[in-house]
Amino acid sequence: MNARRGTDERFLYYVLCHVDARELFDSIDYPSLRLDRLRSAVVSIPPMESQRRIADYLDKVTADLDSAVASVLREVALLREYQPALISDVVTGKVDVREAAERLPGRGGKDS
Repeated sequence: MNARRGTDERFLYYVLCHVDARELFDSIDYPSLRLDRLRSAVVSIPPMESQRRIADYLDKVTADLDSAVASVLREVALLREYQPALISDVVTGKVDVREAAERLPGRGGKDS
């Protein structure tokens, strides 16, 4: 990469996330990975304006996916937060789960 020509950070992010870019890193011995070895990697970098247009386009087409991933991660965090309280309530008898357990497939309920 030619540092004098400059690189858009978002463009570089997309380049390094691309599957073909991973092949570049697979050929490098990770324990001896140093910045000078990374700088010697050959990567075609278009002019800055093209980098920005490409990054803008990729930002646009991945925005919905990024939003969905963020939403799922928030839901997972909330579930992990809720889990200990629910377990505590079930163990102490504050919540009765016998009826719900009967409805589970393979537990003798009508779905089994």
